[in-house]
Amino acid sequence: MEIEELFKINMGRIIRAHRKHMGITSEELAHRAGFHHTHLNKIELGKSMMSQHIFFKIAAGLNKSPSLLTKEIEEEIFSLYKEDVKSRT
Repeated sequence: MEIEELFKINMGRIIRAHRKHMGITSEELAHRAGFHHTHLNKIELGKSMMSQHIFFKIAAGLNKSPSLLTKEIEEEIFSLYKEDVKSRT
């Protein structure tokens, strides 16, 4: 699996976990963030890459800092990025 795919899947999983922990639906989070829930569903399923703008809107909708969400994804897959770069040098 490509690193980009792993990134999308893991980021979506993290967003979904935070949303479920809050006890809100994808429709509610999408409403809070200001976009359609089908787009959020694609993000949560790892089928769509989001812009930084959408990422910040989702973080605000979750009442979490973007850096917290980024830290969680970093802990899970950043080592793969480092290995990829190392293999090219």
